[in-house]
Amino acid sequence: MTRGHFRLLTGLVFLLCFSQVHAGNTDAFEAANRLYEQGRYREAVAAYSNMVATGTVSAAVYFNLGNACFKAGQLGRAIAAYRHAQALAPRDPDIRANLEFARKAASGREETSSAGWQDWLRRLSLNEWTLLGCAAFWGWLGLLTILQFRPDWRRFLGNWAAFCLGIFLAVSFCLGIQLYDLKTAKTAVVISGPVQARLGPFEDSRPAFTCNDGMELAMLGVKGEWVEVRDNLQRLGWLKKDFVQVLPGQP
Repeated sequence: MTRGHFRLLTGLVFLLCFSQVHAGNTDAFEAANRLYEQGRYREAVAAYSNMVATGTVSAAVYFNLGNACFKAGQLGRAIAAYRHAQALAPRDPDIRANLEFARKAASGREETSSAGWQDWLRRLSLNEWTLLGCAAFWGWLGLLTILQFRPDWRRFLGNWAAFCLGIFLAVSFCLGIQLYDLKTAKTAVVISGPVQARLGPFEDSRPAFTCNDGMELAMLGVKGEWVEVRDNLQRLGWLKKDFVQVLPGQP
């Protein structure tokens, strides 16, 4: 058994300290954790989900929600929760390990990590990209202000000002790509399976392909109570909204 498997199967791993959970909801978080430790996984899922619904959003809550969903046999909901957690803490190894393990359980094959530019961009959260851009911008502005009062320092500080400006522009470009991806790309995670994707948004439409619990599909559009999806084999189909959970970003 690998280290990643051990993390998931031997019990609840507290990803982050309690300080990450809003102080007013610490009791609810602890109560949900106790339900998990007692093996009451479906009740724990409900407790963590209630925290999310009331605005208590953190990587710790989503991570524990994913663990509870996995133990309750809800692979799709577990994958969705882990993806939410990863968006908030993109470099956390426990989240990555459990997400990969849940994906393997859903697909029946080993997941390989992407090394593309999108994966590189996701190494920082949106908040981290924003903070980095703000730091570079204010650094550039501060250096320009200093140079207004000490023009004799231009030879030394001018290069640093140009460097800060370059960092700000590069970070702004990366942040823009991430925001565009989140606004335009959607993933539909199957949370009830197996279900049939159909060739049209109607109950009597012919089946297109079968979707298992935990399958991650590109969402292309919405029509009434149906969503149009595409799988990794480029097959198109329609699923009822009740069968999927929609997440921002690419599958």
